[in-house]
Amino acid sequence: MSEWRDTLLTTSQIAITIAGFAGLVGVVGRPDRIGQSSLEFFRLRFMLEYSFFALGYSLLPFLVFSAGFDESASWRVSSAFASCAFVGYALVNRRFLSALSRTARGLERAAILIDALATLLLISNALGLPFEPSAFSYVAAVYLHLFGATVGFFRLIALVWSPSDRRQGD
Repeated sequence: MSEWRDTLLTTSQIAITIAGFAGLVGVVGRPDRIGQSSLEFFRLRFMLEYSFFALGYSLLPFLVFSAGFDESASWRVSSAFASCAFVGYALVNRRFLSALSRTARGLERAAILIDALATLLLISNALGLPFEPSAFSYVAAVYLHLFGATVGFFRLIALVWSPSDRRQGD
């Protein structure tokens, strides 16, 4: 666990920074551009949820390891818990995704692909398939969520700041 400690802690710091940025944009951002359509709302929600998943999943192994499990069992228990939580989230979130407009179908497919890959990695790690449970599969699933949050971060920056906002003298 010690060799993955810094990676997981750094991931949690990045995830909380992205979530904080989303909150800041939501509070003081451009209300004329944010939340106007279901697509912008989905992008903001997508970024927040994936940031919180990356944060929670990167801190979960520390909690399990401190409960007295050995390293292999810690990764197995963390993967099992995270996959169950994420499958439950995906089932509840499916209703929201299906209500999106046709313009958001690409975003919906990307979210489903990230969800499916992360869940597959977590379930296979929890079951020990095809190898002994390890940090690599778990961290890969965490990074998939961090990737989704990062994409949402850059889309939100593009939404808030556009070239028309630049001063003419620059």
